[in-house]
Amino acid sequence: MTTDVNEDKSMAGNQPEYRKPPLGISWRSSTWYITAVVTYGAMTEALCYTIGVPVIPFRLEHLGYSHISTKLSWFLFAYCIAISISTLPGAILLDRKAWRRGPLIAATLAMQSALLLLIFVDRFWVMIFARTIQGLSCSIIWSVGFALICENVDKKVIGRQLGFAFAGISTGEIIGPASGGGLYAAFGWKAPWVLCIIMCSVELLGRWLAVEQKDLAKYQSNSPAGIEESKQPEMSPSPADIPDFAEHGHLPSSDQPPRSTETAQNEPEHFSPLRVIKILFSLPRSLTGIAVNFRLGLILGVLDPTLTLRLKDQWGKDSHFDGLVYLATGVPCLITSPFTGWLADKIGAEWILSPAAVVAAPFPLLMMLSRSLSGFIICYGLFVIFLNSTLTPIGVEVAAVTAQNEGISELHQFAALNLAWATSAAAGTIIGGQLYDHVGWNAICWFCFATSLALLPITLLYSGERPLYHRMVYRKSRATSTSTEG
Repeated sequence: MTTDVNEDKSMAGNQPEYRKPPLGISWRSSTWYITAVVTYGAMTEALCYTIGVPVIPFRLEHLGYSHISTKLSWFLFAYCIAISISTLPGAILLDRKAWRRGPLIAATLAMQSALLLLIFVDRFWVMIFARTIQGLSCSIIWSVGFALICENVDKKVIGRQLGFAFAGISTGEIIGPASGGGLYAAFGWKAPWVLCIIMCSVELLGRWLAVEQKDLAKYQSNSPAGIEESKQPEMSPSPADIPDFAEHGHLPSSDQPPRSTETAQNEPEHFSPLRVIKILFSLPRSLTGIAVNFRLGLILGVLDPTLTLRLKDQWGKDSHFDGLVYLATGVPCLITSPFTGWLADKIGAEWILSPAAVVAAPFPLLMMLSRSLSGFIICYGLFVIFLNSTLTPIGVEVAAVTAQNEGISELHQFAALNLAWATSAAAGTIIGGQLYDHVGWNAICWFCFATSLALLPITLLYSGERPLYHRMVYRKSRATSTSTEG
């Protein structure tokens, strides 16, 4: 009898412990909740980045600093260079460990610490230090956040869902300058950063509640039915024997079919960091996405420290008006980002990237006109709309590269995109500040025009399943052969 009891205890100790699924797991793991969390996080980080753009020049003037444009460019540079340094090493580490929610929560807490520093200090070097912490946090939040969508939604709608997430960036870029300028004018320096802390707290709660698709398997394998099956390892369960967790209330029905046991047991292939970097920068479609993000970061980096000063020097506008300009020009991006993502799913990214760049190019030249303030704002708004239209289709390219190349994950891809944006934005802020101080606004406009068209050969040659250049060459050769036969 004693032996039987001991054997029962031993068997009970070897059985997996049943873990009850958390409350609300159905909606917490759904496609739309994951998308909403990532979208809100992207909006919050963009807001924390842009909220200081119309405020810092006036704050530095109040503190008695000179060469405001140059100092503003260094303030923005610190954020971008921190992202550039930390993005790829962090992505390779997190991809190997399959860490997602923990690093996202830690990064959000670090962001709040940096915001507290900005509230209570008035020395420029401490502002730079706080901005660097913000950049380190965002390198995780943006890279891991966008990869979270690709890992947890149906591949057929990745472009659409990423379109909503990128619209979150546009929303943050709209709300940030508008709220920053208004709060600074009404309540002073601390108010904009208090708003950021509140929004980060909401983001922290949303990330804590999210449940990833890979976590659903833990509850499935530890369900009572799973425990019973574990007692008979020699038997292979038939599909009819697998319990319907959604029907019995244990687990939600996923948007994607669950991975098989064999697939789940196979460890993903991990490349060395140097090989990952080599692959990311050698695959044509990956390189196209990186190049497009590099162009976007460079142009926005040039404009961020100079647009506010242009409105101030040419038309005498204050920080509150500057915020309204960002608001008016950014609202259309909330519509265009999901639309271009949906369109890229339907017709391919190649039909959007090159045409949008061509249409966007003339507007910086029109921004040199100095008589009409309304005309200047309209041209700036159209330039931003068409420029941002090239951002969302990159998500479709990311999904294609990941699907076709084992060992390269969505996290690697978005880290490379984040690196490209941050590096070019860091360079752009310095270029913009120096050009405005020493050459003038017209040099900024010519720079944006040239940069808009610089990558056109790459997008024509490499973007999409069938790049536009190859479509045109094939059509031309086919037309020539048809005429020759006739």
